[in-house]
Amino acid sequence: MDHDRLLNAWLTNSSQVESGTRFIVLQASGTELAGYVSLYMKPSETGPFRSSVEKLMFSSRHRRRGVAWRVMGLLEAVAKEGGGAFLVLDTMVGLGAVSVYPRLS
Repeated sequence: MDHDRLLNAWLTNSSQVESGTRFIVLQASGTELAGYVSLYMKPSETGPFRSSVEKLMFSSRHRRRGVAWRVMGLLEAVAKEGGGAFLVLDTMVGLGAVSVYPRLS
């Protein structure tokens, strides 16, 4: 991804955080970013209870240390506070996330 597209994506994320439609959770370990996940609460008349989990990522150095569990737990609490009773999550077969998500239930 080129610099301009990346910058534009983060500017969009930033404005969505400011408007309350996106929530981002970061987990640090010392000075290192251990994990990241985003919740997008797209305004919708037909599905206001639905929120999308996006970009659960964590450092390979922090796997099996509860990072995914912690960031997803906080994300679920935020979704419930905002009325998002139903979380939607998409992934692709073959990615490491496929084995992580079922354990998070």
